[in-house]
Amino acid sequence: MNGIELAHKIREFGLDTVIVFCTNFSQYVYEGYTVNALRFLKKPVNENDISYCCDYVYNRLSIESKDTLALISFGKRYVLHYHEILYIEARSHCVYIYTTIMSMPLKINANLSDIVSNLPQELFIFCHRSYVVNVAHIRLVTRTECLLSRNVSIPVSRTYTLSVNQAFDRYHQGGIYNYGVDSI
Repeated sequence: MNGIELAHKIREFGLDTVIVFCTNFSQYVYEGYTVNALRFLKKPVNENDISYCCDYVYNRLSIESKDTLALISFGKRYVLHYHEILYIEARSHCVYIYTTIMSMPLKINANLSDIVSNLPQELFIFCHRSYVVNVAHIRLVTRTECLLSRNVSIPVSRTYTLSVNQAFDRYHQGGIYNYGVDSI
């Protein structure tokens, strides 16, 4: 079994653990996105790359573990961790928040801009005037859609195509194009 196969097995079991690949083969980079690999280190790995990667993972886990959004929906109070929010949709003068922990979205009587102003811009981005996505859950970006975890497809408008791609690269590659990712 190779690393990609093992990563698929980990995800099949529903484990949301950090995966970092160490490889000489750049062709695995794209397939690594299907298992939500956080980083790719090119062999031979040097101490600086490992140190940078460990800091990056630590910072990512720190963001995901403590930051929350408090909401009231139909008289009930909710606290959502940022990493639990898949996307937010504005529809019919209401905001719907789709999460990884609830089967139905939370319906909030609010403006999308009011909700988004309480979220970190590096994690939540507009991909359409009616949709804000959590970059951590983006698995694939095309010119017209974002495919999120749980196979949810969200439209991407032309206005936001560049900013979605930049946010995706920043989040999943630490803002740096490493190891030929941009030339593949």
